[in-house]
Amino acid sequence: MYKVMIVDDEPLIREGLTTLIDWEAYGFQVVQTAKDGLDALDKVEAHAPDLLIVDIRMPGMDGLQLIETIRSRQLDPKLLILSGYADFDYAKKAIKSRVEGYILKPVDEDELVEYLTSIKRALDREQVEAEQFNSVTRKSCETLIQSVLTGSGSYKGSISSSASELGLIWKQYQVLLLLIQFDNARQVDVLSNARSKLESWIEEQELGVVFMRDLQIGILLRGQYTTSSQLERLYKELDEALSDLELTYYAAIGRTVYRFVDIKASYDEAFELLKRKFYAASGRILSMGSSPELKGMIEGEKPEYGFDAEPYAEKLYLALDVANKETIRETLSSMKKEMMRYDLSEQAVKTATVQMLSSVVGKLLQHHEELRSVHQESASWILEFYRYESISEMFASIEDKLYQLVDRFGSMNSETLVKRMIDLIHRNYDENLKLEMLADVFNYNSAYLGKMFKNQTGEYFNTYLDKVRIEKAKELLEEGLKVYQVAERVGYTNVDYFHSKFKKYTGVSPSAYRSKSSTQH
Repeated sequence: MYKVMIVDDEPLIREGLTTLIDWEAYGFQVVQTAKDGLDALDKVEAHAPDLLIVDIRMPGMDGLQLIETIRSRQLDPKLLILSGYADFDYAKKAIKSRVEGYILKPVDEDELVEYLTSIKRALDREQVEAEQFNSVTRKSCETLIQSVLTGSGSYKGSISSSASELGLIWKQYQVLLLLIQFDNARQVDVLSNARSKLESWIEEQELGVVFMRDLQIGILLRGQYTTSSQLERLYKELDEALSDLELTYYAAIGRTVYRFVDIKASYDEAFELLKRKFYAASGRILSMGSSPELKGMIEGEKPEYGFDAEPYAEKLYLALDVANKETIRETLSSMKKEMMRYDLSEQAVKTATVQMLSSVVGKLLQHHEELRSVHQESASWILEFYRYESISEMFASIEDKLYQLVDRFGSMNSETLVKRMIDLIHRNYDENLKLEMLADVFNYNSAYLGKMFKNQTGEYFNTYLDKVRIEKAKELLEEGLKVYQVAERVGYTNVDYFHSKFKKYTGVSPSAYRSKSSTQH
């Protein structure tokens, strides 16, 4: 429906024209009336009518003055003049102001309908032409933007002069990028519908230009969005524009630049932010200012060596084995921070985490018969971690699942703590066990934990560990294994060190003990 405003100082005329015909039957809708020129000016700005029906003689600002003022403000509605017989010659002057026609009072219904039919045809034609022009202009703008982003030079002529011709010379620029989640079967439809919605919103609000870049939708914004309130408002408007489509999407905005030829810097920043969406909270537009954690990942110095999950796997295993939730929480938190420091991709995070958890849980099940029933269950929930869309969501779920395992072990007092340490030594003597590590896992001071262990066992921790290892070494030597093989199997990486320890506790060397055992058998 095209919008109509009636301007006349006589209430009866205004009301009469409003009800004279069925406006909607002819494609129009009366959206407002005004009592004089000044009243009309305020309402024209607010309602943007497509057609004004204006009385030529009114107190204050008359009809012709109103028309001249409207034209001076670059507004271009269609205009019909109302006049009495006495104003007939005066009304002819309105032709110079580009009006569609003038109607004598009292208004003849047939004459009004004839004008409306003609005006609607003109408006329809202009709308089609505008759409065609906008389509061509949009395509030209997008081609120019792509040329700057790719640096291909595919756009003929000067970038700056072309931008000027297309109305792309603004005070500042920012690139907003959207990554929409979809299944491959709906890819084309989803992107096309989303782009159409965004173009309607952007053009209506005159915010900038929409463009496509690979499978992302970009918006070159003419404004500046840097504060939290500005970004929140922009996200709300963006979300409303796409609300009908019920999409899952992520958005990031780049830095402000002040020349069209520099928009790639803004695009690159938004692109880098989107690459790290897995580390960010959802429901907002990512920016360097609002996402300091991502800024650190992008700008921070990367470690020279690769990320190693093994220390976290070892600590998590021990924390599970001794049922310590606090250490589980701290270990997962530390692991997440380290993954961010290494700037790991989403896939790398998920792969490393799933492999580590599979190893930890598998090792735990080997030593806890009571947990055999959860083996199949754990395999299922470990694989579920691939579906999470943020690292915080994924690690919260991991923490919850590991806490459930811990709850099956029960709580500990000081006596059961030492018993668990002893049990852990007997089951893991071949690992790189250290009192400091266990103290960290149990959340105890290492000196205090060592004293507690000595009080209940009569042995220092390292002495107890050595004796367990040596007893196991004796069994392996009796089986005929070579000395270096035995040393490795019982947790000694240095054969000479193993040799000295073995002789200290048995009085003979490992090789001598092996020879003696083989003779006896």
